[in-house]
Amino acid sequence: IFSDAGLSSTIVYDNLFCNEKASTILWISVALSILIFLILFLLAEPLAGYFSAPRLADILPLMALTCIATSLGNVHAALITRALQFKKKAIMSLASNIFAAVVGLTVAFSGFPLVGLTVMFVLTPLLMTVLMWLFAPWPVNFIIRPRLLIGDIAYVSNIALSSFLDQISKSSVT
Repeated sequence: IFSDAGLSSTIVYDNLFCNEKASTILWISVALSILIFLILFLLAEPLAGYFSAPRLADILPLMALTCIATSLGNVHAALITRALQFKKKAIMSLASNIFAAVVGLTVAFSGFPLVGLTVMFVLTPLLMTVLMWLFAPWPVNFIIRPRLLIGDIAYVSNIALSSFLDQISKSSVT
């Protein structure tokens, strides 16, 4: 939700899509995810104390890396969706999930269950992003033109709010 804020969804629906816009979305998403990572990294110790879970201080920064990994793959994922290449996306997702599960479960059954779960949680989006960069390439440029996104602010806000509320409702059920 937070590493992308709904920006990549504009790639799927926008009739006036261009590579400059995709690059702008990529770099804004990466900047947001780095900010989120830094916040979680700095709050790891206080959160571990608040929840009386000292191991959280070591694990939270690793888990926060998923924000950066996900943001690096969001534009690729949107481009795959825009091109209606759902099979390609499903295969990459399945491969990354299976590989991460095998590695995570191996670590967990070796006597380190929390580390195994963390490895699985971090490895899945990292592998998915690597696969997307390898098998769904597009010409990445370091172009940031926020003016290209001005017309999408209302749409992006609605997507971000909807995703946020969806996550809250999912967490309240469990």
